[in-house]
Amino acid sequence: EVNSAIRFQLHEIQKVVKTYNFNVAMVESDIGSGWSKKSIKQLAGLNRIKSSLEKYKNNAIVIVTSVSRISRNYEEISSEFLKECKQNGIRVYALRDNLIYDYKDKSNLSADFIKACIEAQKNSTELSMKMKEYHSQQKEKGSIVGQVEYGYKRKRESDGSWKKIENDE
Repeated sequence: EVNSAIRFQLHEIQKVVKTYNFNVAMVESDIGSGWSKKSIKQLAGLNRIKSSLEKYKNNAIVIVTSVSRISRNYEEISSEFLKECKQNGIRVYALRDNLIYDYKDKSNLSADFIKACIEAQKNSTELSMKMKEYHSQQKEKGSIVGQVEYGYKRKRESDGSWKKIENDE
């Protein structure tokens, strides 16, 4: 089952493919965070693309909805992927960011793509730190953090904390 966020991203990419009459060779996705995957080897969809790069050498473009989709862990994941794309003459286009990583480009377009990847990683790191701090504060207040097991639901208390109660419904 493909989640709704991925369905929306695929829909956005399909519009570009249709507009420019691209021939689609493969469609891949990875569910989960680049941070939760400690190695590029754990990203099966990205690895299937990487294993096909040589097959499409100098004759393909990888389309992603946003640089954030490949940049949550720049040092371990995106820099290696972009390096392999460059070695195989493959361009990478980030739809929402309107950025392209092009092995032939002598302007700053590829540098802008890399800069956007690093910025997306920075934003992801900052958000992660804020969420960890928030969850820690919530736990200190005795609040339930995360999902509750079947048969229960979360209820917001007057002090703003969340408590677990039986689900009567």
